[in-house]
Amino acid sequence: NIDINTLLAKIYESFAKKKPTSDLRTNLIESLKVQLASKRYLLVLDDIWVEERPYWEEFRSCMLNVSSQNGSGILVTTRKLEIGTHDMHMDSCLLKGLSDDYCWDIFRERVFAAGASASPELVKIGRDIVEKCGGLPLLLNVIGGMLAHYNDTEMWLSIKNSNVWDLEEERDRVQKSLELSFDNLPNSIAKQCFIYCSIFKKNTVMEREELVQLWMALGLVQADEERNKEMEDVGNDIFQILVSNSLFQDVERDELYGHITH
Repeated sequence: NIDINTLLAKIYESFAKKKPTSDLRTNLIESLKVQLASKRYLLVLDDIWVEERPYWEEFRSCMLNVSSQNGSGILVTTRKLEIGTHDMHMDSCLLKGLSDDYCWDIFRERVFAAGASASPELVKIGRDIVEKCGGLPLLLNVIGGMLAHYNDTEMWLSIKNSNVWDLEEERDRVQKSLELSFDNLPNSIAKQCFIYCSIFKKNTVMEREELVQLWMALGLVQADEERNKEMEDVGNDIFQILVSNSLFQDVERDELYGHITH
């Protein structure tokens, strides 16, 4: 769980585009006042898991000290209905899963190359898998990214019949699907490179070139003489494999580099 001061610091950084000069709460509130006191704002806190009511009452008090402008609001997204205060419960909106047709569009774009035709058998299995995803786009992306590397019916059926669908909690299903994605990486080198990334803290932002250089320095990737590929090319291929399997988050693409949040 993220503490209140850290949350306030992150909010300040999102507005000011720089880190606060102090992590004391009074200073953080004063810094936020400079940014927000005369403005109306919409603050979005995404994928929150902190349940404790006192936590949210304390946070609300801090934000009221920052600005009491009418029209400002805080939007919290979460997968836990028990989160927050009574007022938060009263104003909550339970989102439904995406429609089957929309889910199929997401899955199809993830799995099949543009313009490529799929066998009727894979389409049928794919639609069954999509139905099991329960309208959750994250699951669709993870499972779809993994199956994009396989065209054999046996692999698709193994995912369709996996026990991941027996888990009741959405978070458990997502976690298990990520484990499946890791287990089904095409080679041990890709697995070792991903395991190496566990040394970084959550939300660490890295550039692809820097990460590939670290893999090379540690001897995790080697030149592929059979395919006439240098070490860096092999590392870039592994990076793309991990991206396509949804094991990296928030990938930003530009002409030269891939930026990731791990």
